[in-house]
Amino acid sequence: MTPHGITPAEVARRLAGCGYPVTDRRLTDWRARGWLPKLSRARPTKGEGPRACYVWSDPEVVEQTLTLILALGLRGRMETARTLTWFSGFAYPVTAMRNDWAAFEEQPWRAERRRALAGLGGSDEDAVDALKLEARATRPLQKLGLSPLFTDTYVRLLFDVNYRPEAELGTDQAQRLLRDLPRVFKIEALDRLFPNLRPEPVPKIVEFLQELHNRPRLVSLIRGLSDVEIETIHRDIQFLLGPYRLWLHDAIARANAGEARDTAGLWMVPRLGWRIGRYLMLLDIALRRRGLGPQIDATFDRLRQVAVDPENRALVARLWQTGRPLMFSVEGDARQRQVEFGRLVAGAPGHEHLQESVSDFAEDLRTIWSPAVAQLKTFFMFSPESGG
Repeated sequence: MTPHGITPAEVARRLAGCGYPVTDRRLTDWRARGWLPKLSRARPTKGEGPRACYVWSDPEVVEQTLTLILALGLRGRMETARTLTWFSGFAYPVTAMRNDWAAFEEQPWRAERRRALAGLGGSDEDAVDALKLEARATRPLQKLGLSPLFTDTYVRLLFDVNYRPEAELGTDQAQRLLRDLPRVFKIEALDRLFPNLRPEPVPKIVEFLQELHNRPRLVSLIRGLSDVEIETIHRDIQFLLGPYRLWLHDAIARANAGEARDTAGLWMVPRLGWRIGRYLMLLDIALRRRGLGPQIDATFDRLRQVAVDPENRALVARLWQTGRPLMFSVEGDARQRQVEFGRLVAGAPGHEHLQESVSDFAEDLRTIWSPAVAQLKTFFMFSPESGG
């Protein structure tokens, strides 16, 4: 890497070193199509050389290119690969990503629509009706003993652009849906929670889930987002997925140093990154549109203070290097490795400072979110005194 940035040749060398070779011609083509950032001209300072060179100023372009390669191998279309890479926290122009994101969300509904109509003509409503009948006949769902109302609601939540939960779900239907929930979520803690849920908020819950999962409505929502909204939610996700990009950077560096291949870092983490990133972006939108933007911004501001603290950064870097073999080894007893890693953390210099920072952050979170949490609890749940 030059003092001014990283050259395409260096990017290609690092990717080849971790088993993902890429040609200079492909890098040139991807730049021309906007799938990678443009190069900038860097003039050498006096005494460094006779000619200028073209570089990427952002060293994360190596991780960005690898994510593109992995996404392309998974999905086969560069427009989709760029969208997945954007979900992972890498930057692209807002206008291009609005269109790509909308197209990405539209694809599953178009595929389900074609399949449901079996290639024959029909409306969106016909496709939704066919999918409802299919869901009712699905064997795993039949084994759970779910009501037709539950399966129909699930399908409409995903695909029916005209579904309005607040208008169509009365108290009786809401109670029936609540009775089905324990059959779906067989978790002891949730079994104790469900009887305390009130039926009145159920339409609001379904509507909230609809915003996260209904593909036709997501397309309209995304196309209507302002540049500022998209930039804000992507900035949030870019920050949250910083550890993913650091892990990928570490895996690439280790492979180029001739160390053992980090399969998790080079294969599993990118696939998790774009899935987590997409869902967190949708959740960010839904929460901000319910007036929780100030709480989200305050949380990120406070979290950034913890993350940029020099002592905390130094401690995390040391723990990553020394504790990595314990965290990701497949040999030995997992519980014993966990105990050893705990001892390593507790004995590391600077641990008390990080612990204090995290404790202060947790206290600030309670202050920031307590009013909203109290409102939600009152809205969704019976009070213990009422007896349900």
